[in-house]
Amino acid sequence: MPAEELGAGLEDPRTRVGHRLIFPVAPVAIAGFIAEPSFEIGHHAPTAKVLGMDYNGWHAVAGLALFTPGLFLCRRKSWSVLYLLAAAIAGTVPGIWALASPQVMWVMHMPDHVTDAVIHFATAALLVVIAVVQIRRDGGWANTMSDLRRPTSTQVRDR
Repeated sequence: MPAEELGAGLEDPRTRVGHRLIFPVAPVAIAGFIAEPSFEIGHHAPTAKVLGMDYNGWHAVAGLALFTPGLFLCRRKSWSVLYLLAAAIAGTVPGIWALASPQVMWVMHMPDHVTDAVIHFATAALLVVIAVVQIRRDGGWANTMSDLRRPTSTQVRDR
């Protein structure tokens, strides 16, 4: 089905790969919140392991805050790729911090901070790989970003 038939300048979902990663992350963050809903801070703040990571309320909210925009931004290839690259950077920063200290961002205490850092780095690498796959499927950066120059449905209607 051509993109024009899908309406509103949206891409055919079969041609996008980035949105497939976003959906599994939200349930993990929710599971982390269910496992340890505490918003305590400091060295003695409780955490629970979910898929190898230390979770508490802060970590769950941070995960949802990072990945929820992707549910909207995956509507276009350009937005999806830009989001994947930004999310990779946003996930790498606390990973670097976690290597140096078990108290990340002064709030989240992670007793097993090195493992958390490795998982953050692996997730960031996966986000970059998915972005690169999308760019290659589109035939290059210019083609991926081409929908940024395409008029929106509102602009077309106003003509």
